[in-house]
Order: sequence, then structure tokens, then C-alpha cells
Amino acid sequence: MSWHMSLFYLDLGDIGSVLREFDTVLCNKTVPDNLLGLVDASSLLWRLNVMGIDPGEERWERMINGFSKLLETHALTWYDAHMMMSLAHGKVSETSARLAIAEQALKALGDYSKTNLLADCKIADTLGVHVCTALLAFEKEKYDEVISLMLPLKYDLVKLGGSWA
Repeated sequence: MSWHMSLFYLDLGDIGSVLREFDTVLCNKTVPDNLLGLVDASSLLWRLNVMGIDPGEERWERMINGFSKLLETHALTWYDAHMMMSLAHGKVSETSARLAIAEQALKALGDYSKTNLLADCKIADTLGVHVCTALLAFEKEKYDEVISLMLPLKYDLVKLGGSWA
């Protein structure tokens, strides 16, 4: 409920209520064992980021810490995409420590996509690596690259998972 309430506040432009909802409810769900809570929270912060609203580095750090166990293991490609949102937020520079971690995560996702016959490995191969690369390119302000990566996927993104929210 809190996730959807936050989206309503966001639609109303009530950023104070969005952040209050994040800090009082969503933030408490950002522990490594609650991947859905991490997905909701990182998606909300990413939406703020894309709108040009800085939610604060401490909120992003909670996401990165929560997702840290996924750096070398993979539960679902959908989670990896949200982890990349957390790693790639806010104009990543070439010297950023987050960039190194993001590139490590991207390599691990690429390796995962080629090493197993699980259905999610196919999704990682056909969608996940491209989506995560595009998220990183977006934060490097390489918008032509984002379009070239994402446009061919537009009809298949639903396979990645998630809701319509």
C-alpha cells in the first residue's frame, strides 16, 4: 500500500509526502532479505531522480547496502535492474566508486545470462543486460545509447516482470 500511496503523492507533486512515506514505511523494508521492498524503494527513488529531484545520498546508500548480496548472485533479473537503478543514480562519473560496482554487477549479470538454462537467464540475456546497460548509460548522459538499447526492447519489457504502476 505504501508504494502505491507514494505514487499518488508523486503524481500530485507532493514530494514531501513521498519522502515521508519512504522514510517511515518503505525505508524499513530495505533489508537484504526483502527484495520486493528494495525494488519498491529503489523504483521510487529512481522516479524522483529522473524528475530531477535528489532524494539524498543516504537513501540511495540504503538501497545499495540492501542489494549488496545480489552483486554476485542473482534471484531475478528484475531485481538486478532495480539494483542497477540504485548503483547508477545521479550522474555517475568515470571515477565514481559506484561506477566500478555497477560495471562489476553488469559483468556478473552477463556471465549469469550465459551460464545457465533457467528461464531467467534467457531474460537476463535478452533484456536484463540491455536494460542495466541503458540505466548506466542514462546516468552517464549517453542518451543516444539509451535509445539504441531500449527501443528494440519496447514490446518485450513486460517479460522482465513488475507491475503496471
